Amino acid sequence: LALTTLLSAVDRINRFIEEKAPWKLVKTSVTESDSVLREVLVSLQALVFYLGPFFPDTALTLWTQLGQTDDFVARAKAFFLNPSSVDLPPGQAVLRGTPLFPRKI
Repeated sequence: LALTTLLSAVDRINRFIEEKAPWKLVKTSVTESDSVLREVLVSLQALVFYLGPFFPDTALTLWTQLGQTDDFVARAKAFFLNPSSVDLPPGQAVLRGTPLFPRKI
C-alpha cells in the first residue's frame, strides 16, 4: 500500500507538469512558469525521502539530479523531524538525467 501510494504521487507530479505545461507557460508568464517548476522540484525533493527505502539507488540519483550535495541520510532524518524543512534555494541548479519513472502510455 505504501509503495502504491508513492507511485501515485509520482504519477500526480507527472500529471501536474502536463496540465501546467511550463514549457508553454514561460511564453506568457515567466513568473508563473518558475512557480510551477519550483513546486515540482520541491515536491520531488520531499518525495525522494519516501522513495529511499523502496528504491535507494533511484532516490540517490534523483537527489543528485536535484542538485543536492549534502548527505542524503542526514537530510532525510531532518525532513522526517521537520517536513517543512524541504526547500530549494532560488537559482538551484538541477542536472539533466534519464527518466527515473517513465510515463505510462
